[in-house]
Amino acid sequence: MRVHTSTVLGLHAIGALAALNATESASRLVIANDRLYASVNKSMGGIDLLSLDGQNLLGTQNYSADTGLGPYLDCYCTPSGSYTPGSVDPTYKLFQGVDSAGTQWGGMLMSEVYPSTGQLLEQYWFLRESTVARMPLTCKALADI
Repeated sequence: MRVHTSTVLGLHAIGALAALNATESASRLVIANDRLYASVNKSMGGIDLLSLDGQNLLGTQNYSADTGLGPYLDCYCTPSGSYTPGSVDPTYKLFQGVDSAGTQWGGMLMSEVYPSTGQLLEQYWFLRESTVARMPLTCKALADI
């Protein structure tokens, strides 16, 4: 069974044109424009830095209590009843390009196989150069059997 989870960041900004930054290092994936900054921390498997117009959208981080972290998806499609993707052995991929209208876009993918069943769990985040985040994020799960 293959489970895909897409988290889409997006709401059109009015009149703003901004370059998009999509970068990857050994420890992080980043997508950002002049208003929104989102960074996936590879060591904890989720977004730990998220800001809009300089405002921290996650609050104070407490890694031991899993607060101030996210947005992420808790998957209830596993035999154990719940599972947070990114906690076992995730892989990451960065996407970037230009759409048919000439607008830059970037995306991040976190992918992981659930050990006991072999289910592939994937979470995507996308951003265009002329967009800002909105909460709650749109989530969609698809299963291929």
